[in-house]
Amino acid sequence: MSTGKTMEAAVLFADVCGSTRLYERYGDAVAKQAIDACLAVCRDAVEANGGRIVKTIGDELMCVLPDAAAAAQAAVTMQQQVESGLSGGAVPLSIRVGFHAGEMIAAEDGDVFGDAVNVAARMAGQAKAQQIVTTETSIACCGEDIVAIARQFDKAPIKGKTGEMGLFDLLWHQASGGETSGISENVTQMVTTAATALSSVSVLLKLRYQDSRLSIDSSAAPISIGREPRCELLVASPYSSRTHGRIEYRRGKFIYIDQSTNGSYISLIDEAGGRRESFIKREEFVLVGQGLICLGEPAAKGEPHAIAFVVD
Repeated sequence: MSTGKTMEAAVLFADVCGSTRLYERYGDAVAKQAIDACLAVCRDAVEANGGRIVKTIGDELMCVLPDAAAAAQAAVTMQQQVESGLSGGAVPLSIRVGFHAGEMIAAEDGDVFGDAVNVAARMAGQAKAQQIVTTETSIACCGEDIVAIARQFDKAPIKGKTGEMGLFDLLWHQASGGETSGISENVTQMVTTAATALSSVSVLLKLRYQDSRLSIDSSAAPISIGREPRCELLVASPYSSRTHGRIEYRRGKFIYIDQSTNGSYISLIDEAGGRRESFIKREEFVLVGQGLICLGEPAAKGEPHAIAFVVD
């Protein structure tokens, strides 16, 4: 495949759920007719929103649309029309949809590839039957009508991406123009609205070691701590391993991960100044409030090399 030009667009994957079971239950001819009708509805929704079909992969469509808003509207239309019934509707069908907008490369043969395509595929992999899953950055590019029906259901690391990404579900039963006015009883309600999630303040972790200061927000990559010069926080303790531990941000929390020979001592400090020290070795510890991280020895002995932390 020859390479082409870079462009900004949205990639959408729509997949018929449980197709193998449908073929087993209804037979090849009946199941194929129903699945073909379902994919035709999906194609029409994509084309009506200015998009095109890139390829069909088994019972899944890969599509490109102009932007996130067009992809969201196409996804909502697909779900509404599949639920309202298809021609030859004796076979019950459902689809799952995932999309993401971003930069990609358009090849001369019409295919697309790159980071946005990979993320879109992962969103489709996260989706269940009757669900539309997309990313925080895609929701941020949509209008108020889509933001109003978007709910964040997770924040998770995505392979190949730095930090965590907010995952959103579009409650398409609530979209205007839909055939149903309520929410499907099969859809779990989410409590975090897109507007709330997109406007939330990042969590901040502040670290202090001797004369060094380091602040890490929720979008930062994991940082390493130890006596290896390549570590983001260099600690000159003789009890420290070359890479003693690291700090990651996951699901709204900063996690300290020990990967050392001698282990780590973590003290949480309460408002009255009292300390509660824990020892971990090849384990994880959630950093909350304020405290100390000591590498390889308790705070009582190793406080000159203690790392003070504060989570804001």
